[in-house]
Amino acid sequence: MLLVAYDITDDRRRTRVTKVLARRGRRVQYSVFLLSSGTPGEVAAELSPLIEAREDNVRVHVLCAACDQKAVMLGTAAVRVDERTFRII
Repeated sequence: MLLVAYDITDDRRRTRVTKVLARRGRRVQYSVFLLSSGTPGEVAAELSPLIEAREDNVRVHVLCAACDQKAVMLGTAAVRVDERTFRII
C-alpha cells in the first residue's frame, strides 16, 4: 500500500494528479490518498510529467499493512471503510 500526499499550487495540475490517484486508490484527506496498486517508482513516473517540480510537492510513502492497522485516527477519520464493512477504530 502507498500513502501519497501532495501540495500542488495550480488547480489544473492538482486536478490531473487527483484523477490519477483516484484511479489507483482512495482519498483519505483532501490532499492524501491511499493507493492499493503500483510501486513508488510507477506512481512517481506517472505523476512526474503532471507537476511543476519547482512549485509542487508530492510525497509517495510505502505503508505496510501492519503499519496501516496501527494508525491512530481521530474525528471523522475514525470511521474507516473496509471492502465489505464499516469499522470504528
